[in-house]
Amino acid sequence: MDRFILTDAQWAKMEPFCLGKASDPARTGGDARLFLEAVLWITRTDSPWRDLPPSFGNNKIIADLTGRGAKIVVSQMPGRTAPLVIDADIYKWRHLIENFFCKLKEFKRIATRSDKTDTSFEAMIYLGGALINSR
Repeated sequence: MDRFILTDAQWAKMEPFCLGKASDPARTGGDARLFLEAVLWITRTDSPWRDLPPSFGNNKIIADLTGRGAKIVVSQMPGRTAPLVIDADIYKWRHLIENFFCKLKEFKRIATRSDKTDTSFEAMIYLGGALINSR
């Protein structure tokens, strides 16, 4: 990749908080900056993971997540050349949870986090959840 999104100064501030350093217990990470840069690239371009530039590696991110034991629960593009196996049951649960959060955000006070205390915000979430459940 010709350039990173993060400057060296920004990375220096973030690096101590990233997992995968040699000093971390049960180290699982590889190149944390490259992973973060890939996430930022995806966010900035709104592209699917499969369109990552070759400088990020060929499915390197997916291989890294698989190595960490992550499961793919997001549906993928039907035209993918090498479809990945998705656990249908986990995907159904994930879909239900996402739909619940979308319904919960219909309550403006919850979506904008207008409550002054955590307790009040939590109460609003319980109230909204109860109302959604009663529909």
